[in-house]
Amino acid sequence: MLIRKAPDAPPVGTVVDCKAILRGYQIDNDVPLAPYDVIYVPRKHIADLNLFVEQYINANIPRVEGWYWWFDNE
Repeated sequence: MLIRKAPDAPPVGTVVDCKAILRGYQIDNDVPLAPYDVIYVPRKHIADLNLFVEQYINANIPRVEGWYWWFDNE
């Protein structure tokens, strides 16, 4: 998503298919960036899963220092 604000106008969002442009299919749709353009790239599903693990699992399980003690006793 490319978000561009023209002078005296509200910001306008445009979806840009980067994969097609990089593969050479839609080179005419390539958009040169201008100053103050904002590029929004949505997160992938793995990033959402990582956020879930960090917030709900790692943050709620108490950390025990030295939990590998049984390996040291062998």
